[in-house]
Amino acid sequence: LLMASSAAELHSRPNPDRNLIQGGIPSLASMTNLLELDVSHNEITNLPSDLYRNTDLRLLAATHNQLKGLPQFFHRLVNLHTIELNDNQIASEFPASIGQLVQLRMVILRNNLLSGTLPPDMKKLSEVRVFDVMNNPGLRGSFPTEVVPSWPKVEYVSTFG
Repeated sequence: LLMASSAAELHSRPNPDRNLIQGGIPSLASMTNLLELDVSHNEITNLPSDLYRNTDLRLLAATHNQLKGLPQFFHRLVNLHTIELNDNQIASEFPASIGQLVQLRMVILRNNLLSGTLPPDMKKLSEVRVFDVMNNPGLRGSFPTEVVPSWPKVEYVSTFG
């Protein structure tokens, strides 16, 4: 489900298909075969509270919105391979249960207000290629050293800021 296209211009021309979705997204639980959800570049304040019911979801992208928190029961999205929630206002604890999402390849949560520490069980994310949580001033501590050897496919890691 692609609803990302809020730019007034696209390729230097007016964008006739411009979206500007505001507020919350209603339930998508009835979309039992939903694999990808991209609602980037809108003014969305929250994702559906029952998004966790879309257990086949592989891609969740909601960059450049006004999200305040991570999806409820985030750890139940076990088929997720891409999560892009950067450039929002997410003021949640970094999910301690992220290690349960063993299919994750791309984690981009930069430029938010995440807090807490990065959990050592991230080492279970052996498919990770990109892990970017920079510019989350509430994240503290250091990157767990035991994680790096368990990410053989990693190409990019950023935790600064």
